[in-house]
Amino acid sequence: ASSPTSELRGGRLRMVSFPTAGATLVARAVPAFSKKYPEIELELGEAEPEDSLPRLKAGEYDLALAYDFDNVPFEDDRDIELEFLLEERLQIAVPLDHPLAKRKSVRLEEFAEEIWACGVRPSSCRQNVMEWSRSAGFEPRIDFASDDYQVIQSLVAAGMGVALLPELLLTGRNPGIR
Repeated sequence: ASSPTSELRGGRLRMVSFPTAGATLVARAVPAFSKKYPEIELELGEAEPEDSLPRLKAGEYDLALAYDFDNVPFEDDRDIELEFLLEERLQIAVPLDHPLAKRKSVRLEEFAEEIWACGVRPSSCRQNVMEWSRSAGFEPRIDFASDDYQVIQSLVAAGMGVALLPELLLTGRNPGIR
């Protein structure tokens, strides 16, 4: 089997990724790619999977880095070839002075009375916060909504709530959260 880059000798590769991957995986991979394939112009874009995958199918991109969740997996699509890269877990972020901040492990039920900050988009962690909280026996109180993880981290650090954050994001986390 050949990879998308195995026969590239020149031209342009148009890639799209979701923001946390762009800030971590892609930012680390681009220099190595450019060194290995100096004749290839690399064009990067950013979009969440609900936007990037249709744009990939429409030919706007050649490669998309996207995510799915166990409870909301990718649908079978004969026009897209999927390649699994990594599994990432979500972590509960709390302010440093939170009563559970020093614990290595917590249960979701312990956050039933908390205010939550989470994303707005359907593909965001918002759907998981709602589903998992309901499965744990409570309706989450979501007072803060933003698709910008820097905003969410800042709200958590300020003691305004708790949030689910992807592990990739934790490499550049706000020092005010645990």
